[in-house]
Amino acid sequence: MKTLLYKEDTITLFKFLKCQTPKYIYSDGHCQVIFNYQNFHIIAFPEDLIAASQNKFDEIIRVKFEYIDSAFQPKEYDKLLFHGKAIDRLYILRTILYFTDHVLYNSEAEALGDFEIETGIDRVLADMMRKSTGGHDEVVCHPKSEEAKNVDKEFSNLVDAGIMLQIDNKLLMCFAWDNRFCIVGKIKERRK
Repeated sequence: MKTLLYKEDTITLFKFLKCQTPKYIYSDGHCQVIFNYQNFHIIAFPEDLIAASQNKFDEIIRVKFEYIDSAFQPKEYDKLLFHGKAIDRLYILRTILYFTDHVLYNSEAEALGDFEIETGIDRVLADMMRKSTGGHDEVVCHPKSEEAKNVDKEFSNLVDAGIMLQIDNKLLMCFAWDNRFCIVGKIKERRK
């Protein structure tokens, strides 16, 4: 099993975030959260890493945290999420990520879906697609789940996908969801 857990320097940043209230927390609305202090800032953003997989192009997407030794200057599109609010709780979101085998399609219909085959050229194209394309799934599960106990260890990954912060009874998401995209900067009301 490939293990991609946060290293001690990132854990130190998390401890700092938990103990020292950021002056501002911003999001660019897409893929970054910025924890702004007076003379420096900590930025959270997606990173792609090579996965342990039987499919050579599979990758791991997770959120990376980086200390920047300069004051942050918000851009016009940066959204202020919190001002002077302490981080009440910080959760590291750890997952098992594994990939199913690559499967070639068995028929033109399966390969091309709704593509209509009307000519000889369409048939040739459909045959090429059937022979050269396929698919597989990325599966994300809890490390202590039954599913995780049954994965092929050679092609699985233990990953710290990001964090979730509780601030002022709201949850700030900073993690890779389903290994397909990152939720960085989304706020949800905390359920009671």
